[in-house]
Amino acid sequence: MTILLLDGDTLPALAITRSLGSRGIPVVVASHQKNPIAGYSRYASRVLDYTNPLMAPDWFVRPQVSTTAWVKFFMLCCLTYERHGADLESFWG
Repeated sequence: MTILLLDGDTLPALAITRSLGSRGIPVVVASHQKNPIAGYSRYASRVLDYTNPLMAPDWFVRPQVSTTAWVKFFMLCCLTYERHGADLESFWG
């Protein structure tokens, strides 16, 4: 069971990464910023990047969809970009 955690550049993402990781749950951290803070956690199993949704909202969903094609994620945690939740949810069915 692997978690894809978006918004890895936020402090809540760091807390979530540490909390889940300390319980043995693998966390893949993703962010539109280079070197997101949650990616520095020893519990981050991988760090991914994606297009900044504020700069290119129409392209935001595509990286997550292509990522989920090669990794089976149990849960997607999107902390700040709620307006894209329905778009992402349609791919997770």
